[in-house]
Amino acid sequence: MELALLTALLLVLCVRGASCARTCQIEAELMDPVSMVKHNSSYYFGIYGKSSLRTAVSGHLVHVRSEENENHGCSDYTHDLPDHDWVALVERGQCYFTEKIRVATKQYNASAIIVYDNAPTMTLVSMNTFVEDEVYLFVKQSFGRRLALLADSGMHAHVTITAVDSNDALPAVTAASASLLCWTLLLCVALLWP
Repeated sequence: MELALLTALLLVLCVRGASCARTCQIEAELMDPVSMVKHNSSYYFGIYGKSSLRTAVSGHLVHVRSEENENHGCSDYTHDLPDHDWVALVERGQCYFTEKIRVATKQYNASAIIVYDNAPTMTLVSMNTFVEDEVYLFVKQSFGRRLALLADSGMHAHVTITAVDSNDALPAVTAASASLLCWTLLLCVALLWP
């Protein structure tokens, strides 16, 4: 019985690719604020928060600042915000993720919030909050700093956030290796079947 359950689970994982679509892609476009001519387009990857909505969102990117001239997004923002769809960019630290999300989306009506790491790590943090009605995601420090440079450049920085299959964000060799391992385990279970 246990072997049958294990086989069924392995089969489901192999067929579905074991992805849960928590990976997201961020397309950042830099445009001239007067002519709105696109000058540059870049792509970044992040991870949605555990309870985040996974709907496509786009808007003007704003690197928020507080009265203390910090970018953590924990207190009142000190600059003018767009009157149309916009996405908040904040640095990790100084307060809980839930507070950053609340300030950006509830207090200032951001369409989404991107939190970038405050340390140069390779690991993406899963924001485990219970906020279920907003779009929020986490990116590496290097991605966050590049997005901050775009937002602070004086040009119009526009971002589009979309969910992607987790396997699409992995190098092809890694995805192929995971698939091969999955099918090999399934074959071993089949050979051991009494």
